[in-house]
Amino acid sequence: MNSEQTRLVMLFGTGEAPGEQRLLTAGPLEAVLDQGALRNISFAGHEAIRGIAYVLRDRNWATPIPEVLDLAVEEERDGFRVTYRGRHRTADARFAYSAVIEGSAQGRLSFSVEAVPESDWVTNRTGFVVLHPVDGVAGEAVSVLHTDGGTEDARFPDLISPSQPFFDIRAMTHKVAETLKVTCTMEGDAFEAEDQRNWTDASYKTYVRPLSKPRPYAMKAGVKDRQAVRLSFEGEPARDSGDTDAVTVTLGAAGVRTMPVMALALDPDQADQALGTADTVRLLAAGALFCHHDPSRGHGAADILGMARLCEAVGADPVLEAVLPLQRPDGSFSGDVDLLDREVRDLAECAGSVAFTHVSASPLAYHKSYQPNETWPDAPPLETVCDRLRRAFPKAAIGGGMHSYFTELNRKPPPAGAIDFITHTTCPMVHAGDDASVMESLEALPSVMRSAMAMAPGKPYWIGPSAIGMRFNPYGAAPMENPDNRRVAMARVDPRQRGLFNAAWMIGYAAPAAAHGLAGLCLAAPTGPFGLVYAPQPWQQPWFDDEGGQPLLYPAFHVFRDLARHAGRRVVEARSSAPSMVQALAFEGEEGTVLWLANLTPASRRVALRGFANPKPTACHGDTSTFTALARDPDAMAPANGRPADPSTLELAPYGVCRLTA
Repeated sequence: MNSEQTRLVMLFGTGEAPGEQRLLTAGPLEAVLDQGALRNISFAGHEAIRGIAYVLRDRNWATPIPEVLDLAVEEERDGFRVTYRGRHRTADARFAYSAVIEGSAQGRLSFSVEAVPESDWVTNRTGFVVLHPVDGVAGEAVSVLHTDGGTEDARFPDLISPSQPFFDIRAMTHKVAETLKVTCTMEGDAFEAEDQRNWTDASYKTYVRPLSKPRPYAMKAGVKDRQAVRLSFEGEPARDSGDTDAVTVTLGAAGVRTMPVMALALDPDQADQALGTADTVRLLAAGALFCHHDPSRGHGAADILGMARLCEAVGADPVLEAVLPLQRPDGSFSGDVDLLDREVRDLAECAGSVAFTHVSASPLAYHKSYQPNETWPDAPPLETVCDRLRRAFPKAAIGGGMHSYFTELNRKPPPAGAIDFITHTTCPMVHAGDDASVMESLEALPSVMRSAMAMAPGKPYWIGPSAIGMRFNPYGAAPMENPDNRRVAMARVDPRQRGLFNAAWMIGYAAPAAAHGLAGLCLAAPTGPFGLVYAPQPWQQPWFDDEGGQPLLYPAFHVFRDLARHAGRRVVEARSSAPSMVQALAFEGEEGTVLWLANLTPASRRVALRGFANPKPTACHGDTSTFTALARDPDAMAPANGRPADPSTLELAPYGVCRLTA
């Protein structure tokens, strides 16, 4: 690898460079052009629309990224014009389209597409997607124009809506700033909206082709399909002149909330490999280990015993995450309580003498997703499932929720009175796999957490196992394969797990979890696709595969270890003036207040601290300059290795992390 490829691998785990972005301006109108899509469309410095993109989905809801050809950009002082061709080709599908984007200083923007499939294109949804931001929009008023010309005065949901809040849309108008409104008009088929925070996307999404129509469907070869999205602004707001490069982090007092238990996830397929790295995994100080058990995959008592051995070796409490097949001989799902009783007895026999502290079990049928208006498959009532689990595991806390994502939890909440804790997982790249979308997913977490806690008030709340990669796919046959080590939506193996990117993402996730008082958080595994410790794998792991010597560590190892060591410590208030750029997490440590900072962006960021008791704190930086030490030394970010820092002029490198102690 050359030096630039090495830098990219340290940041992202892959030598593939991020997609090129270009800022388009027309007077007060600005937008970022990113691989044929528009991001962060703003007027006078105020974000109005998070994104507009023409998106392809296949029959499994996977999102292929088309080639962008013949891109041409014309810019003048009062306007811009972009044209390109999009093309997607596989062995059995060929799809092509032409796009035109135009913007003017008068506050007008249009994005139009003419698609002509070169072969029949079988899809669940292909067309425009418009993303409305959450910050400043959640809970606020919106006027919806329907396709029949009627209007509806409504509000964007505050708590996350399990179903589509708006249907049959032609246009939407909402406030962007105190004296500024945007109207978004969508042409083509009828559009409808969903609350994308369900999938931890930081947006409300308006998309073409209602879900009430049959899917998948075929776009016929040679048949043109025309769609357009047009924006217009009304009002004259003052320009937002904030310095987006300087971020202030202000520390307050310690509160009543405490740091969550940090857990690791374990699949039986990874148990032997993880046990081989137990000495290193023990250093992580994980408080719990999620043991996945699925009889439909052939798991049995030996698998549970193998996972229990790792729990004992690393000193982590065993948590059982069990799947209940509940299937008839023909493979259909069953709500038979007698069958439930047999499967729970079998589960208890497999568990044997393993003293699981927490148990959650989900019918296999619930590992797939169902629309809010669809009928869920047969399964015993969740109250009955919890009752049988409580009888079989009388000393364990019994959880309720979903092994899949918050989406499914929101569509089928557990019976709050029957559970001891509520749980679900997340995946930041269900809809898009690029760096910005993955990091933006962190902005949705406070909404997810508030909504989940409202389902079971006062009950402990656990999230996980979650990571950047997708553990399983409720929306299709399986997660995507990623043999080329790229940024692929819905991929099981994501290269950023191994890079500094994941260390920053983990802090960005743990900060709202701590602020909301989560009891437990599972964001990694010992080894494998979601691992923190390197081990040889069937997939490529640049840099790590070429290194030798002692066990190698991914950068997020150091973040997880420090958070795990401080489980139960009081959380200290830490406010970032720009949390989408720099996230902050503080808690009480033995040596004083501990503050973690994470740069969530690809640009260096200046940070000024306020309220730090010590004017010269000690700082340990995790960035490309320290990457080799992070990979080789488990204590690379220990306080003893810190250096004095000036809290008024801290510099965070791209996707860099920093641990400070007072």
